[in-house]
Amino acid sequence: RCFYACLISAICLCSCPLHAQHTLVLKNNENDIVISPHAYVYTGQVSLTDFDTLLQSDSVKFVRNNSPEEINYGMDQPNAWCVFLIRNESDQQDWVLKIQQSRVDTAQLYIVRENKGIERFPMTGHFQTFSERPVHSLPFAYAISIKKNETVAFYLYTARQYGRHAAITSFLTKGKFESYEYGFNVALGFVCGMVVLASFVGFFLFLFVHQRLYVYYSIYTTSFFFVLLADTGFAHAILSFPHDQTVTNGFTIAFYYWMGG
Repeated sequence: RCFYACLISAICLCSCPLHAQHTLVLKNNENDIVISPHAYVYTGQVSLTDFDTLLQSDSVKFVRNNSPEEINYGMDQPNAWCVFLIRNESDQQDWVLKIQQSRVDTAQLYIVRENKGIERFPMTGHFQTFSERPVHSLPFAYAISIKKNETVAFYLYTARQYGRHAAITSFLTKGKFESYEYGFNVALGFVCGMVVLASFVGFFLFLFVHQRLYVYYSIYTTSFFFVLLADTGFAHAILSFPHDQTVTNGFTIAFYYWMGG
């Protein structure tokens, strides 16, 4: 306990002055806030099992994220850490940290509360189906409870192989997240249904008209259907097998180029 008390004090003294002016403050009229403008990227190399080293790192190793829409790590960083501070000045205490899964394979969250110990959340990622994730949703998510006027430090680890690594994160109220998830799933189902229908139309037109163009059209729309399942994370959420991520990431990249011509 003494160790954690000293560690947290060091975090507050070293990290807070650096990030204080960019602390994300939650207000009553806000229910969906983008994290990336408030995030700092760790420029060193720390493994997932060496979290204490990250906490004790010098503040100069954290640089402001340069993208307003995502925490961008590029192609050369398959795994990375970022940190951001959140202060809750709203009456809402139940929040959800949402991480879009299209540019991330695995996520791990640590949080440090004021005058309290370190909280480690379960690892989540494409290796898990719906029922195995901390929050049963297509995007990776963590349910967080923050009291009013409480400040919490978030340390987010993400990893990505065979593609561009970027964490598209946002902080939502529980109600907003549930509404988003329902609307997204309905829209995804509608779009996938229309794409499948278009594929069948192309196939039946070929049977009646006997022009190869309709076969190509059917193959093209079918490819788009599978890319939708992979890129939205639906394929990962319902299927699990060895080499799943390697195959899916490679498939998605290949068919993006295929559809782009």
